Amino acid sequence: MRLDAIQYFQLPVLRASRSVVILNVCNSARPVRDKTYRDDVNRSFVEFFLRQGATAVVAMMGEVPVIDAVLMAKELIEQARDEGVRLPEHLRKHRAARAARLPRAKLDLAPREQDAIRAFLYASVFAYFGNVEYVFRLAQK
Repeated sequence: MRLDAIQYFQLPVLRASRSVVILNVCNSARPVRDKTYRDDVNRSFVEFFLRQGATAVVAMMGEVPVIDAVLMAKELIEQARDEGVRLPEHLRKHRAARAARLPRAKLDLAPREQDAIRAFLYASVFAYFGNVEYVFRLAQK
C-alpha cells in the first residue's frame, strides 16, 4: 500500500483507544517524500498512525520475515500481560538476546551460526516511535 492511498483515511477507533500499532510491513519506518502534499517534507506510515491517535508505533526499517515479527510481538504481548512493558526497553532486550547468541568472528560459519546472525539483524530492524516513558499494558478481563 502506498502512503498517498491512505492519507484521507480516518481511524476513529484508534483515536478512541489510543492503542499501540505494530506495523509488520517492510520499510514502514522509512520516511518518503510524498508528492501528493506538494512539499518537500518526509512522511511515513508511522506518522500517519501517530496523527490518527496511536499512542506508539513499532515499525520496520527493512524486511523482516513474518516468524521473526511474530516472535517479537508474542514476547511483547506476554510481557505486557504480566507487568507492562516500555516498548523501547523491550526492543533493546529483544536485540540483546539475539546479540548474545552471535557466533565468534570466523570465516566459515555453520548454518546455525548464520541463522543467529540473521536473527540479530532482523531484531535490529524494529524501530519505536512514541514517548519513551509510555508503559504498554494489556487490559485484564
